[in-house]
Amino acid sequence: MASFHGSPLCQACQSLPQGLSTSQAHADLRLLGQHPPSANGAHETQYRCLSCQTHWLLRTNRWGVPEGFRLKPV
Repeated sequence: MASFHGSPLCQACQSLPQGLSTSQAHADLRLLGQHPPSANGAHETQYRCLSCQTHWLLRTNRWGVPEGFRLKPV
């Protein structure tokens, strides 16, 4: 397993493409909630992997287009 900020990533998280608008959540990602929209209407949805406990953010722009997953900063 690879390590990010001291936490090992499971195989599914390692293979999740980051910043790709067509990325889909893998089977072990669970929705934690959504941050309130910013002034321009963009928002982020937070997920957590049940296998490795990694937190992910999925940003959606003001037009409703997902901008891909990225690791949540620690």
